Amino acid sequence: MADIKILRLDMGADIIAEILKSDDIEPKKEYKIKNAFVIVPMPATKPGGPLRLSLSPYIPYSDDKEFILSKDKVVTVANPKTDILNSYNANVGSGVVVPNKKLITE
Repeated sequence: MADIKILRLDMGADIIAEILKSDDIEPKKEYKIKNAFVIVPMPATKPGGPLRLSLSPYIPYSDDKEFILSKDKVVTVANPKTDILNSYNANVGSGVVVPNKKLITE
């Protein structure tokens, strides 16, 4: 299963991407990421409404799908919420949707 994480960069951007294991990077100094998107907050459609999120391609002017990030530019790494992970999977084409964990009471 892919290792999908949210990386908060020191400039404030949040990136969601697959973290790759690779021999061509220094694991203590770099992350190799694939299918990266910047998480962009969008204004609510009506006052008091919920905040919406949009996924915008990371470095949209490149055809590259893999990038190397210096770990000193990453403030923290987190697991995405299920709805954000599902949106990411829909964007990268895997289509894997993780169901919400609820008890069946009927």
